[in-house]
Amino acid sequence: MTTALTGIIRDGRVELDLPGALPNGTRVRIQPELEDNDCDEQHPWPTTMEGIEAMIEELRAIEPAVPTPNEEATIIANRKAMKAKSIEAMHKRMGLDQ
Repeated sequence: MTTALTGIIRDGRVELDLPGALPNGTRVRIQPELEDNDCDEQHPWPTTMEGIEAMIEELRAIEPAVPTPNEEATIIANRKAMKAKSIEAMHKRMGLDQ
């Protein structure tokens, strides 16, 4: 089962919002739900055409990030280093390390 079930703890027991959703004996993992909506949304997604168009205009107004030449060189160097580490790790896993 891949669908998350929700419920509440009462007297040390889990009461599911959908009783009977799981057969007796089903093993589960319980993880508390964060009260303060843990997503990074600043506001709810719009549901009207006007709201969607306003959000599109808002997003179009965001200036792109343009790295400086030094930042670009650092990014390239970090990518090369990560690639080399990945290749080394893969060779090790495959028994090809020398």
